[in-house]
Amino acid sequence: MLARVICITSFLLWTGFCVAKTKESQPDLNDILFNVSFLPENPITFVGKKSTVANSQSTGSMMYPADTAGLFFVSILAHAAVSGGIEKSRLNKEQEETNKVLEPYSPYIAAVNEAFLWDEEQLTGSSDELHKFQFLFGEQQQEVSRWELKVVPVFAMTQNQSSFLIYNKMTFVDRSFALQKNKKAKKQKKGQPNPNEKLVVIVSDPVVDNNKADFWLRDNAKSFKEAVKNLYMESFRLGVAKQFGVLPASDPKQITIKYLEDGVKKIERGYVISQSCRRTVFESLAGEIKSVPNLDFSACSAG
Repeated sequence: MLARVICITSFLLWTGFCVAKTKESQPDLNDILFNVSFLPENPITFVGKKSTVANSQSTGSMMYPADTAGLFFVSILAHAAVSGGIEKSRLNKEQEETNKVLEPYSPYIAAVNEAFLWDEEQLTGSSDELHKFQFLFGEQQQEVSRWELKVVPVFAMTQNQSSFLIYNKMTFVDRSFALQKNKKAKKQKKGQPNPNEKLVVIVSDPVVDNNKADFWLRDNAKSFKEAVKNLYMESFRLGVAKQFGVLPASDPKQITIKYLEDGVKKIERGYVISQSCRRTVFESLAGEIKSVPNLDFSACSAG
């Protein structure tokens, strides 16, 4: 586990500084081929998420740029790689405690792999242009593919189990650019976001059952398994759509978004991409693409 976490963290740091270009590539949407890989091999991580209830107030818990999903994502991947025995031990112990919420789900988590997550029908059935894209995995990958897509998904269950989340780090690599050894990539300025990286965060619909564990686990954990696949595929769709301009442009006006996570009202500033009665998709101030259930979710009809 430690070696895997260190490898993931090193990969994230490398892509953050090395994959930069003078401008984003725009593919022909009628002929787009991706080699998709999980790096390192099969890094599908499940963690427990610390409760936000104790730290929230009745007016809601405000998210600030320094308190971002990206910070949580990196901390989860890096906590086991901390140098210094005492600090490392403390962090591991804290995460072990929060991970206990996942113990009833362990048999189902063990079955989650690349093949389990992928649902071609769900992607091609979307209303945007992503049905024109081809995604190749494992032995299906082709040398002729211009594009590589590296994915690092992390799933998180909140302590009261009312919310299930995914943090999906997606890195897009234009191989035709990378293979031009005589051209040097323009150095990325410190603090400047990498246009070829997307962090997509999705908070599940809130669970309203009194026994939330029973909701996820009944019928051979049908709801849990469906949520794992749906969260991944929706994050995948949003990341690709955002990268290549298929997703609608975000509203230039910054607004306050109120949503539910772990049964708590969260407040965050951002730019709305799409909105319905039940959910909002927006771009956070840190550049994350987020899909969240609205505060008045329960008052809306399904759909």
